[in-house]
Amino acid sequence: MLQDLSDSQLKALWRQGKIPVIFKRNKPLPVLARIPFAEGNMEWLRDGRRSKPEWCAQFKAWEIPAAWFDSVIKLALRRHQQIPS
Repeated sequence: MLQDLSDSQLKALWRQGKIPVIFKRNKPLPVLARIPFAEGNMEWLRDGRRSKPEWCAQFKAWEIPAAWFDSVIKLALRRHQQIPS
């Protein structure tokens, strides 16, 4: 099911702090990953890779290479499934 979200709905989704939001921008811009604050977030996102995510203060999110997009989504889903409700 496809549903278009309004700008205000997208902003609300981005600003909430409970679930990760991964935003794939147009090339050559890196992907933005906004995840709930936790110690070790950079290492968690890095997941043993050589490059390091960079913090983007403008969007309050991590910038990650576009090649990481799928694997970061899988990481976020695994983490979310492990958190008790």
